[in-house]
Amino acid sequence: MAAGWDRRTPLLSLDDATLARLLAPRWADARIQSAERISGGLANTNYRVLMEGREESLVVRVYTREPEACAREAALLRLVAESVPVPEVLYAEPEVGRYEHPYIVLSWMDGVPFEDALATLPAEEAPALAAALGATAARIGSFTFAEPGFLDANLNIRERLVIGPEGLRAWIPDMLRGRAGERLGAELTTRLLRQIDRHADELAPLAGQRALIHADYRNGNILVRRDDTHGWRVSAVLDWEFAFVGASVFDLGSLLRREAELPPGFADACVAAYRAQGGFAPPNWRRMTLLMDLVNLCDFLNAPHPRAAMVADLTILVRATVERLEHGKPEGEPETGD
Repeated sequence: MAAGWDRRTPLLSLDDATLARLLAPRWADARIQSAERISGGLANTNYRVLMEGREESLVVRVYTREPEACAREAALLRLVAESVPVPEVLYAEPEVGRYEHPYIVLSWMDGVPFEDALATLPAEEAPALAAALGATAARIGSFTFAEPGFLDANLNIRERLVIGPEGLRAWIPDMLRGRAGERLGAELTTRLLRQIDRHADELAPLAGQRALIHADYRNGNILVRRDDTHGWRVSAVLDWEFAFVGASVFDLGSLLRREAELPPGFADACVAAYRAQGGFAPPNWRRMTLLMDLVNLCDFLNAPHPRAAMVADLTILVRATVERLEHGKPEGEPETGD
């Protein structure tokens, strides 16, 4: 979990009989050999399940935070499957019926969570891992829609968004007038608003973009693998429930949020691969990612139910971002970057 954040919803406990019932539409005679609840995530409940007579594990994913996300995530996984490594949708029940929550059954994906791989990564291998992450982000963004906005279960736009300076100047002040501003405090809120006013126009090149965004492209949602043939590669991108349509570079903001903790040059190698795969990242990409990630951070802070660890960590992240923007050139950005 991100910096010790508490869960949004309690974990569900599913016994073997319940899991067998959930698998029955696809495997009528399913018998559970083993089942374990998967740690990680802050909202939904995931079980790794092995059925008798089957060599490969499955994942049963139960949606407790947003029931409507089940159908949307199933549709997104099917959409991107040929271009992005994602689990196969083996069965989905988006309506409450067989169980009290919607659920989906997915193929198990092998790999190491990105942050775990990073912890033991040799310095000389950092550029290759960064490139794999950047290239995959670009492939996600290669899917485009008619207009920017939030998606419904059929991947139609249910709520349109304004992408670019106008959107930034609307979203962040609105959140800061509410719970986000209360939690950040007056001093930091004022400084943040000053930087939004100063830098928002830098998002002008992104106005109207309508690319698919994973929107939580980081940490345990990215599984990676290294082999002698291919080197580092992304083996799976998980948890698509927050995906929406806008500027693809938003995903780089999530991925590079804690850039100071990444190996030197990691961000630059990531963005170079992102560009090589067709991703749009102008010279001022660092400020763009910082500004767009502030939308993400303020949205978390604006949540109705405060969680102490989350608020504390988000406040640190917002303060660090504001300080980078106040410097005029984000810390660590090469002098030739702009």
